Amino acid sequence: MKKIIAVILILTIIFSFAGCDNVLENKTNNNIKTENSSITNSNNSKAEICAHVWGQWVEKRKATCQVSGIKQSVCHNCHITKTKHTEALAHKESDWIIDKVAEIGKDGLKYTKCDYCNKRMNEIIIPAITENHKHAITEWVTVKNSDCTNNGTQNAICSCGKTMETKEIPAKGHTTVIDKAVPATCTSNGLTEGSHCSVCNTVIVKQNSIDKLSHAPVIDKAVPATCKNTGLTEGKHCSACNKVIVAQTIVPKTDSHTSSGWIIDTEATCKAEGTRHKECTVCGKILKSDTIEKRTEHSPMVKDVQIANGLFCGDDGEYFAVVKCKDCGEKISEGKYNLPERHSMVNDVCEICGLPQSTTAGLRFRLNPDGKSYSVTTWNGLTDSNVVIGVYNGLSVTEMQDFSVREELNSIVIGDCVKKIGVFIACTNLRNVVIGNGVKEIPEEAFSDCTSLITITIGDNVEKIGKNAFYNCNGLYYAYISGAHDWRCSNMYNNNVTVYGGWIGKENNNSYFAARYLKKYVTYEWTRK
Repeated sequence: MKKIIAVILILTIIFSFAGCDNVLENKTNNNIKTENSSITNSNNSKAEICAHVWGQWVEKRKATCQVSGIKQSVCHNCHITKTKHTEALAHKESDWIIDKVAEIGKDGLKYTKCDYCNKRMNEIIIPAITENHKHAITEWVTVKNSDCTNNGTQNAICSCGKTMETKEIPAKGHTTVIDKAVPATCTSNGLTEGSHCSVCNTVIVKQNSIDKLSHAPVIDKAVPATCKNTGLTEGKHCSACNKVIVAQTIVPKTDSHTSSGWIIDTEATCKAEGTRHKECTVCGKILKSDTIEKRTEHSPMVKDVQIANGLFCGDDGEYFAVVKCKDCGEKISEGKYNLPERHSMVNDVCEICGLPQSTTAGLRFRLNPDGKSYSVTTWNGLTDSNVVIGVYNGLSVTEMQDFSVREELNSIVIGDCVKKIGVFIACTNLRNVVIGNGVKEIPEEAFSDCTSLITITIGDNVEKIGKNAFYNCNGLYYAYISGAHDWRCSNMYNNNVTVYGGWIGKENNNSYFAARYLKKYVTYEWTRK
């Protein structure tokens, strides 16, 4: 009966303390919430713009199995406090505690309790001992746990509950965690490096506040005002945080203009006056206008040129031309003139002999020994797939060298000034070829393996087409051969000579048949009769 009354008293005391703790917790939590709320309200505008630098968490109340824990951290800039709660812990059961040692003829008692709230959790009766019982250590029981800084205690217990020996449990020592340093800026305080224990949250090395840095000013250059736009005075701002240190102010527009030189609007001719003006180079306003007197002389333009076949600028020879004024159309002169040494190019065509301007991208030109003409070959890669060969640097291109294996080449026009061509082997994307009237011979294998070749136009003066010139050109469909010449073909294995006539002439529109025969007798050499 006494035992039952004692248990009831103990439970009453425990529940009373638990109730007090709950009330205390609610009161404390309410106080914390109220405190934080008041701080937030009183510093609301400051907190909104603050780049918070939070300090270490400081434990204000440890968590137990009955109450949650409380931690707080303070901003080193605006000094507001933030709070977080840690969850309440589960009961932590202790080792066995001897309540009563067993004696001869009398049972003993041992129990466990919660290390946090002291609530009794389990009880076991220790059987009574006999007269011949000998004490001996049967287990070690922890009486007090060690923590980071305090030693604990263990007892050696006999089976009857008697303490035989006591020893200390060494303190565990702190488990150090580094709290990283926070560099100071011109807008925010910093923190030195610190540390704390990850187990008990004790601050080992406190983090100290580092004062804000000074601004790093840079110059915002002045912008001079013009007649078109307003300007700005010189200013300064911080290169780190962009805060304006010295504000730039607006400078009003100026009233003065900056005049250009005379700009020709319309050139004066022998027929009409011209016009010109001066304007502001800043805002474009016209400041002055004027007329230009008529020209007293004509502006010559070559017209109706007649030149012998095969002659071009740079050759020895003459041409007949009518020279008129390009402005009024009046005839200035007419007659024979010596061919000039250099071409006169207008819109990429020579106005005397009609030769086109050469493509230059990806081509390499070399001056020939006569100093009056050029030869050409490819250089690295072509950047223009459609190539024209004619005039370069004012002189005629008379010779083409090797153009083989240029997959980027799509079409080529060879001007009448070219006298000799090389080969175009394996230009697999070449589709269209025009060979001018200056070429006399198409070399052996000239277009072999040009698998995409569709059309070829051969000039009037070609007299020979070499063996295999169109080998593997299976797509060749049109072959335009000027003139109604008879051609013959033969090879080393066939002594018979075959002569073909009018089928090959362009005038008879037999370009399809010409292409078919050139492919059929591709290994033969063709010569003009």
